[in-house]
Amino acid sequence: MRCPLGCDGTCNDNGICSACKSNFEGARCDTCIPGKYGEDCSMTCHYQNCRCTDLNGCDSCTTGFAGDFCMKCVTGYYGANCNIRCLSGCRDENCMRNGKCIECITGYYGEQCNDMCSTGCRGGVCFRNGTCDCTDNFTGTRCDECVVGKYGEICQQECSAGCSTLSCGKDDGSCHGGCDDGLYGIYCSRKCNDIGNECFKCSQPDGRCLVCKAGFYTNENGNCISCNSNCKDDKCNAETGKCINGCAVSYWGDQCNLKCNSNCASCQQDAGICYSCNNHTVHGLYCSEPCVSACFERQCEQRTGHCLLGCNGDFFGNMCQTSCPEHCQHTGTKAICNNEGDCLNGCIHDFEGRHCTERRIYTASSTNIALAASLGVLGIVLVCSLAGCYLWNRRMSRSIERNSEIQLDQRETARAYEQLHIQANEPTNRNVDDNYTVLSM
Repeated sequence: MRCPLGCDGTCNDNGICSACKSNFEGARCDTCIPGKYGEDCSMTCHYQNCRCTDLNGCDSCTTGFAGDFCMKCVTGYYGANCNIRCLSGCRDENCMRNGKCIECITGYYGEQCNDMCSTGCRGGVCFRNGTCDCTDNFTGTRCDECVVGKYGEICQQECSAGCSTLSCGKDDGSCHGGCDDGLYGIYCSRKCNDIGNECFKCSQPDGRCLVCKAGFYTNENGNCISCNSNCKDDKCNAETGKCINGCAVSYWGDQCNLKCNSNCASCQQDAGICYSCNNHTVHGLYCSEPCVSACFERQCEQRTGHCLLGCNGDFFGNMCQTSCPEHCQHTGTKAICNNEGDCLNGCIHDFEGRHCTERRIYTASSTNIALAASLGVLGIVLVCSLAGCYLWNRRMSRSIERNSEIQLDQRETARAYEQLHIQANEPTNRNVDDNYTVLSM
């Protein structure tokens, strides 16, 4: 016996195939799958869920499908293959191909009608989106909240009076917005001062104090501690304990629990730096550094340490750090030089000058020095006078000699002129040599 065309392999004597070729189905593989037709089931129908014999035909629907062209699911099912049951919340268990209920049964809402209307909906009825009209003590768009001051399944119980917002959890009545000052606990029914009279506000869950009354502050354990007695006016920050108005004299620190240096008259609260020192024998930010011993009476300026009253005997400078010149004259305990290093009491060992660094040339007394100076001046005047006289006489002598020479020259000139005149009057037959001789005389 020959196997059917759709068999993929062998078949038994009854024509039942061991397996079907593609697009065939049935025990004997003699039927086209939905959406296919033709002798070898290779032709495609327009409607995929139909069993068809031609292109536009639709003889019957695949299991789960319905409608003229098998485009819908049978009632009560949805999905791509119409094999998923609609949910029980769908009225008449009727839903669309995507599973959305066409209509919900009473008391349910949502696309698949699987959400219950709120207890607060009047008559238990709500719209498809869950909104409804509320019964007494309920509020909200879906009537699923209690009005302010109420809680419970049907919002019939009163919230605790200690709730700061007058509202509480719908299910258990716990105060969600915190407690009024002075109260704590889930229901804000316990008093903070049950733990301590000094507590003004405490933590809702455990009663740990958060804010203390005036004059107290909270420590790390949540207990109220008195402000430090050194705080001015006994006022401090209720959370940190920092003194608000500063510290009493001689104390510093946030809580004024640190003592200023004993040499401070008073000091800054933040750092303990001294405003001023008790005496002038110390200096520095904390009045803890002694003035140098070379300062007179050991007194110095607080900020710089410079000596206030000058230096003891042998020193000078802002801090008396420099020794006076070694040749300054000593006079007991008084300073022997000023702040510039000038010797105040004179010099020793034949030295002189501002710093006694120059040696004297002689040691005569001041009277002898004055007399010698006078004699020296007179000697100089006398020498100058004699020199002037000598120069005057010499000048006058030269003037007389010059006048004598001039007179002699004048006489010789006159004599020569006279001789020439005589010769001019002699006879002209005298020879030239005679004339020359006469002129040469």
